[in-house]
Amino acid sequence: MPRFHALVAPGLLAWFDADPGRYWALAWIAWGALALLAVLKLGSEWHPSAGLWRRLPRGLLHPGIFLLAAAIALLACRWPVVVAGPLRNPDETQMGAAAMTYWQDPVPWRSVDLHTAGPVNAYFLLPALLPDGRISYPGLRLAALLAHALGALAVYGLLRRLSTDGIARLGTLPLLAFLSFNAVWEYVQYSSEQPSFCLLAVAAWLFAEATQDDLTGPARLRRLVAAGLCLGCLPFAKLQSVVLGLTLGGIGLLSLTRLTTVPRAGRWRAALTLMGAAAAPALVLAVWVTLYGQWAQAYMAYFKANLIYVDLQVEDSWQLLRTFYTRFVVENFAFKPFFDGTVGLAAAGLVLGGWSRSTLRPALIAAWVMVAVGCWTVVFPGHVFWHYLHFLVLPLAWLGGLSLAAALRWFGQVLPPSGSAAARWLLVAAVLGLIVTPLAQPSHANDEVLGHLVEGQAHSVHPVSARLQALARPGETLVVWGWSPQIYTESGLAQGTREGHTQFLIAPGPLNRFYRDRLLWDLRKRQPAFFVDAIAEGAFIYDQPQLFGHQIFPELAAYVAAHYHEVANLQGYRIYVRNQRAPRRRRFRSRPGAAGHPKKSLVPPFSAPIQWALA
Repeated sequence: MPRFHALVAPGLLAWFDADPGRYWALAWIAWGALALLAVLKLGSEWHPSAGLWRRLPRGLLHPGIFLLAAAIALLACRWPVVVAGPLRNPDETQMGAAAMTYWQDPVPWRSVDLHTAGPVNAYFLLPALLPDGRISYPGLRLAALLAHALGALAVYGLLRRLSTDGIARLGTLPLLAFLSFNAVWEYVQYSSEQPSFCLLAVAAWLFAEATQDDLTGPARLRRLVAAGLCLGCLPFAKLQSVVLGLTLGGIGLLSLTRLTTVPRAGRWRAALTLMGAAAAPALVLAVWVTLYGQWAQAYMAYFKANLIYVDLQVEDSWQLLRTFYTRFVVENFAFKPFFDGTVGLAAAGLVLGGWSRSTLRPALIAAWVMVAVGCWTVVFPGHVFWHYLHFLVLPLAWLGGLSLAAALRWFGQVLPPSGSAAARWLLVAAVLGLIVTPLAQPSHANDEVLGHLVEGQAHSVHPVSARLQALARPGETLVVWGWSPQIYTESGLAQGTREGHTQFLIAPGPLNRFYRDRLLWDLRKRQPAFFVDAIAEGAFIYDQPQLFGHQIFPELAAYVAAHYHEVANLQGYRIYVRNQRAPRRRRFRSRPGAAGHPKKSLVPPFSAPIQWALA
């Protein structure tokens, strides 16, 4: 049974399958409690003399309780997709296969090539591999949920720093609702955009903290170091996010110049600290890649491959930008309520926010700039992939929350107390209505999971993966020809080459020869125990063996014929085993001890024998 499924009591999934309404009841209870905590906090801020607050349990309105309730609500709403089996996007299992391979050899571009994604996306998964170096679908989905949760709570922290706790809670609810009740695979499956989403959110929160006048110098520098490290990791998570990161970093630097209680020397020190911290990840990675001689691989397989990906646009970026609302919003039932609701809040902020005298005006301008850059980031590659909207969800959440704060502040400034209270609660009701109304509508994305939990668990291991589990010995590796990286994660076998899938070896392209030559080189050097030709009916994209099977690569076909033999053909998937399987590689180097017995070295193989890495 896949790991994490053991956490679900026997028969519980079948109990929920029998009546999906049981899931909805628990989800709405958790989410209702979260919304209630937000409303109660607003009431305590707007009507502090009311006797209700003295009758509430002490500590109920503490921020920590709200954070805990938000985490529970996210898990209560998302757990069906966490325990579900395979969904539509194979990218998540490609990341999982990379993480399993990095567990054995963490040097980027030597053991794994994630193509347009960077190594940070696989490193983010490493905690989910504890303790045995394997990962499952629940582990991948929990990592996605963690990235979303950290991002949403960072948005709450930013809004809380720039407004009040109650307004921050209400302003975060639309984002939490979008992340909680969304079951579309583009968002809930682990993807290369989610670590960037998390890094940008945390960096923005740290900037909001660091650019306040009430901080001491050391506390400000610590926050700027952390923010800089988050931004510095973005290029090695997803190059597509770099412009957003540069924009956010520029906003942070401008915010430092507005500090009124910090002398000029202190502001310069803070700016240099931020820039130095942002450059640190690139410097560390450059040294690491240089030591292991992987510069050519990093350039060709990551930087040049990303440029080619953009050059080979499916659609023109400017045309996509002009039709953005139709292509990315109207046709996207999961994203449209969040987008329209946020735009409504932004309009309220413009009309009612009193921009000319609002202290939130710089933050609102920054949020509008980030929304514009986020839209361009989504369309720039020239592909209509909804998971790219992660780069827009975050700026929209900032804009909506800040606009709500500006509108509520405006009510308090221009209306009499009685009218101000009524208008404020009316706006709160409108925000809750914008959240609840679309959530009450049925979603076919949820229908794909709810009622099919037992079935999803039963299909969590493909017959090919089950056969490989039976054949494999610890430490052995696998090569999959085709676009089926789930075979790695389901079988628990790490990659025997740098390719998590072979799309770029099958499809014609500028780097086709580069990828094919590298695959052969990896095969000869690493001698993986298993080779699977996953071109079969029902496979992802490449499902015609006569057109896409490994025989279209003659050198590979000859190598497989000479060194492997076929042991099974399951549903069209051909499994080959190496004729002479290499012994398991030691995790630690051994050298003779004083008594002639092997002595374990505490230096793992990926950090000592540089000459082996450069061979």
